[in-house]
Amino acid sequence: MAAFEIFKRTFPLTLIVLLLGLVVRSFAQDKPEFRAMWISAYGAGLLTTKEIDDSINAAKLANLNALIVQVRKTGDAHYKSDYEPRAENIPDPKFDPLEYIVKKAHANGLEVHAWINTYKVWAGKTPPKSPNHMFNKHPEWINRNIEGRLDKSGQYALDPGIPGVQQHLFNVYMDVLKKYDVDGIHFDYVRYWSPDFGYSKIAVDRFNKEKGRTGTPKMDDPEWCDWRRARVTDLVRQVYAGATKLKPWVKVTGSVVCSQPCTAEFRDSHPYNLLLQDWERWLREGIIDAVVPMNYKSESDPALAKQFREWIDGMVKWRHGRHAYNGISVRGVDDFVTQVKETRTRGADGVVGFDFGPKSSRATFAEGLRQSVYEKWVPTPPMSWKPSRSSAVIEQPLTDPKQLFDKAIYYASTGNDLDKAIELLKAALDTDPNYAEAHFRLGRCYLRKGMKDQAVAQFKETLELDGEHSGAIAELQTLAGGTATKP
Repeated sequence: MAAFEIFKRTFPLTLIVLLLGLVVRSFAQDKPEFRAMWISAYGAGLLTTKEIDDSINAAKLANLNALIVQVRKTGDAHYKSDYEPRAENIPDPKFDPLEYIVKKAHANGLEVHAWINTYKVWAGKTPPKSPNHMFNKHPEWINRNIEGRLDKSGQYALDPGIPGVQQHLFNVYMDVLKKYDVDGIHFDYVRYWSPDFGYSKIAVDRFNKEKGRTGTPKMDDPEWCDWRRARVTDLVRQVYAGATKLKPWVKVTGSVVCSQPCTAEFRDSHPYNLLLQDWERWLREGIIDAVVPMNYKSESDPALAKQFREWIDGMVKWRHGRHAYNGISVRGVDDFVTQVKETRTRGADGVVGFDFGPKSSRATFAEGLRQSVYEKWVPTPPMSWKPSRSSAVIEQPLTDPKQLFDKAIYYASTGNDLDKAIELLKAALDTDPNYAEAHFRLGRCYLRKGMKDQAVAQFKETLELDGEHSGAIAELQTLAGGTATKP
């Protein structure tokens, strides 16, 4: 106590307060939190190597630690899909946006979460060009309202009450997880348009059969609302279980609605009753790792600013030991900074901004975040209920070629055990001899061990399977010149 009295006499009270404030501020900025931005695929930002490089550079400038990148807009794919047609707005027909951004983002310390518009399947007056698009291939799957209308303001969705729809969407999510080293998968549009939708014949017939009813249920019928709400939850549950089995370290998150005032009980809220989206249950049941309520409310309107704060309190109250990241609209640096500070004060686990496309002001915005609320880079907050990537890779059973490949990469890099990596890559190739990347990585392992002949054989095998594999071409050119590169 005496020491503190001397300290008070030596330093003015205002200086003490300032120093304490700096300590608190520094602690807040050093604490792990989710600092992410959504990047839409409707416009620029993800469509070329330059756009992706620019987006990553802006993310680094802002000290972000994650990007949520759109890989499915409306039944199309910004990656190599086995289930849906390639997106029409990617300029280079050979370019894989998701593959490229995962590689570049990871090299720059950024997580990548694959953002998938779930039930939304098309928008516009003309149908998609591809006959394999779900809009063309399965018109019976399109959601319709009680009057038979298929669109909601020119937008179309698949009906969650149809088993075929659910299986197709599950396949889409698992396809991304199997093929790409993403850190997370991210739901969006995982809901109904409004309570008057859900009236496709297949869905209504299924409901009546399960409930022993006939006719067309009224849109506010409690049993009908519960049934439709449960179908959305079914898909979230199925995807979470599939992701956990396939890659238990991958984070499953979702953009969810927090419209209208926040209510005391979630069952009284607008998303629960009018959009049939029970995201509080998903958290309570543990079938999602984090929600991102889209809390796009302006600071300039006192009523909306009040709702913004109340919804932060709601998402924190309803997270049930999981994570809640506050979704904030990118309007300007000042508003965004204010809302980041409110998010921290009220105890949410981080922020996601919408959106981070290449506007002329993006660099200024990123620099503004760096100078105010994101002065230091921090990691994303750990999820105690999930295994770390490294431990999960080691513990996974040796079955699927991709699992074997992932373990091999772990041993070759983190573990620095080339013999184990070679053993695993050979096992992967025993199962799938056409796995070009496994041949290439095996060649790199041989090269590191000084086994040049074996390395050359694997690089040539890679080119037999993928004639444009740049890594194999570069290695063979280097070896032909007599100097091996350092892998």
